[in-house]
Amino acid sequence: MPSAFFRLHCGLLVSCAALAAQDDAPNLLEARRGFETKIVRREVHEDPLAVPPGELFEIVHYEGAAGGLQALLGTRPEGTPDGARLPAMVWITGGFPPGGAWDAMWTGETSVDNDQTAQQWRRAGFVMMYPTCRGTFGNPGVQEGFYGEVDDVLAGIEYLRGLDWIDPERIYLGGHSTGGTLALLVAEATDRVRGVVSFGPVVDPLDYGEQHALHDPEVEKENQLRAPVRHLAAIRVPTLVLEGAWGNVEDIEGLREANENPLVRFVEVPACDHFELLAPANRILAERLREQPDLARVTISSGEITKGIIVGRAAMSESNDLFALSIAREAGHDLQQPQRFRFAIRSWDAEVHRVVQNAIGQVARSLDLEVAKAVDGVDDDGDAYQEVVLFGTLRPLPDLDELFRISRKLDALADELDAAYWHWTIR
Repeated sequence: MPSAFFRLHCGLLVSCAALAAQDDAPNLLEARRGFETKIVRREVHEDPLAVPPGELFEIVHYEGAAGGLQALLGTRPEGTPDGARLPAMVWITGGFPPGGAWDAMWTGETSVDNDQTAQQWRRAGFVMMYPTCRGTFGNPGVQEGFYGEVDDVLAGIEYLRGLDWIDPERIYLGGHSTGGTLALLVAEATDRVRGVVSFGPVVDPLDYGEQHALHDPEVEKENQLRAPVRHLAAIRVPTLVLEGAWGNVEDIEGLREANENPLVRFVEVPACDHFELLAPANRILAERLREQPDLARVTISSGEITKGIIVGRAAMSESNDLFALSIAREAGHDLQQPQRFRFAIRSWDAEVHRVVQNAIGQVARSLDLEVAKAVDGVDDDGDAYQEVVLFGTLRPLPDLDELFRISRKLDALADELDAAYWHWTIR
């Protein structure tokens, strides 16, 4: 067996060789030098940015390669000492087109299982910047579908670095979905941020479907210069790529298989989708980077994120129960008195239904519920389904914790078996 010194020495040689290889790789901007993209489908988004309350955010303006750009920028918090410089997160929202912001950024009114605002960073003390890109929100130019948008995000980063109350050495870049893909491309183009967090990117934007391509997808060079998988070696700053196992997991696996850059790490979170991991993962990362600014030294595991998702699911389940109880009260039910509850787990696949039926007996006994005859039906989309039905008697308000427990248990069982908890009604 090789000695510990030998293994350590070889490991250092491999790491140094890998880093040297990254230094030799041209970054994305260098790879694009001399090439001019040709846009074959014109897309322009004219709707303006929502106007934020002045105490939390303002709209700022700066120059980009295609003309004037704008971003939503967090205001300097009251009480910040003179001369203090604050950390910042440049967050690229997803969808088509990527970038921009809406009122949930300052109201905080969003779902815990789909929080695309990244507000966890603001709550941890980071100044938030939500950049926009060419051809969107009234900005000049046309959208270029992951090409010129890279330059636009870079312009936002440079604007941020020039503010005397922002710490230029503690600016991070993040994004989700199409915003995560764009964030990864920006990571391949610059080292002017401290670290990059990309949620749910794709190997190549053509994976979103050619209907979203604004260039000619038959021109391979156009594709190559938009595909993050082609330029991973160019990344010079710590970069973390995350996704749920029910999201763009094939793309994450494709990026991981292609990657030889030690600065790029991947975290795949089991049993969650493209959105559920956002709130807990952003909270963990923001809190840890607030204390220790080097992303390369920050650890985050799928297990930690899963624990946060479970807490979020419980909160969502309880919120749904409380909302349903308010409706039941409006309908005239006395929530202090015993009521007959009907619970249901719905599936659209005969095999899934069979598995649910086989599993429900033990769960029903543990919850003191009785299993009724299964129900067949057709939903609003015309798709046939089958329901496993359970009944139980509860006094809703005195037994509120028990109602929460039943809903959480049935919801978790439905998730585990690829079915859907169809909540409850009072009979």
